[in-house]
Amino acid sequence: MGGDRERSYHTVFHAIFIMAGLYAVSEDRGPAGRSDEVLLTGRHIWIFELKTDRSADEALAQIRGRKYGVNYKE
Repeated sequence: MGGDRERSYHTVFHAIFIMAGLYAVSEDRGPAGRSDEVLLTGRHIWIFELKTDRSADEALAQIRGRKYGVNYKE
């Protein structure tokens, strides 16, 4: 059930970003997995890992552990 709910939220977040005119990438592949959403602005890169059945700390640990941001390092 948690996976279905996460996919629903993922779709909503992506739609909101696109409708707001922002550049968003879904399921961006990193070295060890895919982040749920990446939002690129002129100054910042926001990496989202959505969780409905786990904590924010676990989501951040996943982002760091799977090195989702490595594609955006200069």
